[in-house]
Amino acid sequence: MNENDLILHHYDASPFTQKTLRMLGIKAANWFSVETPMIMPKPDLVALTGGYRGTPVLQIGADVYIDNQRIASELETRIPKPSFFKNGEQGLQMAMIKWSDAFFRPGLHMIIALQSKRWPEEFAADRRALFPDINFDTIEKELPYARSQLRAHADLLNTQLQDGRKFLLGDKPTLADIHAFSVPWFTRSTMLEVNELLEDLEQLSAWE
Repeated sequence: MNENDLILHHYDASPFTQKTLRMLGIKAANWFSVETPMIMPKPDLVALTGGYRGTPVLQIGADVYIDNQRIASELETRIPKPSFFKNGEQGLQMAMIKWSDAFFRPGLHMIIALQSKRWPEEFAADRRALFPDINFDTIEKELPYARSQLRAHADLLNTQLQDGRKFLLGDKPTLADIHAFSVPWFTRSTMLEVNELLEDLEQLSAWE
């Protein structure tokens, strides 16, 4: 290994990891994998990052990048072609990171409402600590709203694709596709009812 090698610290069940995996795929990058635990403790990762526990983390030599927005910027600088950005629309696609966070939240609320009571105790305790703003004991009451919000965001993507384009901004995948894709991937892979919720969104399914 040398100082310019890309090392990804991750676990694949994370939708945020899935974003970075697709970034690396678009760039056709060579990289090394270090699998991290899903829950605390994560002594090696925390020592590397100075206290950050999240996933993924991209390491390049002595430099560590801990946010998908920052990871995207660094990969674009180091591997400029093919670009993540169609026609230089970097600002618009970076702004979609915040939208994808809003798309992610109803999916997160749904899985907690539907499955958290069946989680192993250690995993449930870790996720309660990770999402202190969510009341795990009462979240089932929010399930109808979460379901409707997930559907609404997915419908926006389906509408964008209705003119026959292959990807959200045209014929090639961009960072916009990466940010949008992680939520259908995450929710479909963890909740069977999401397939029923989104089954009539044909353009969305083809794009996925």
